[in-house]
Amino acid sequence: MEDEFINNTETLLATVVRLFAIDGCAKEVAVLANSKSYVEQTDCGGWNSDIYGYTINLKVNLNLYTQIESVRNEIEENIKTKLNSIVVDNWHYYEKILISPELSKDPDWRVKANNWLKGDTISNQGRVRSDNIASKSCDGLLFR
Repeated sequence: MEDEFINNTETLLATVVRLFAIDGCAKEVAVLANSKSYVEQTDCGGWNSDIYGYTINLKVNLNLYTQIESVRNEIEENIKTKLNSIVVDNWHYYEKILISPELSKDPDWRVKANNWLKGDTISNQGRVRSDNIASKSCDGLLFR
């Protein structure tokens, strides 16, 4: 059964996403559908050390992470509860769900950060195209 908890994660998550979608839980669906996951055994207990707990780590992009950061703990708990409700096993369970941002792989991050601090990336050309809405606004004006 241990292999099912580690190797069958995608199938379990796909089932959980469908259940959340039926319930109208958009945040949980967004996290699960847009994350990279991996499972690790994080607990071993019981009388004969035969009860195993697992943690699922969900890596999401920074944009999604900033949108859910204030409710991250609630989403983690909801996912854990839903997973444990569909897995019927007295010897294995999901102990934790951890949502964290994917690490940035940008080698020019220092230059970009300093340009942002200096305001080099800001312009008053807020509406160049309707599909490219400006990311900053001040006093009713749009800035990029």
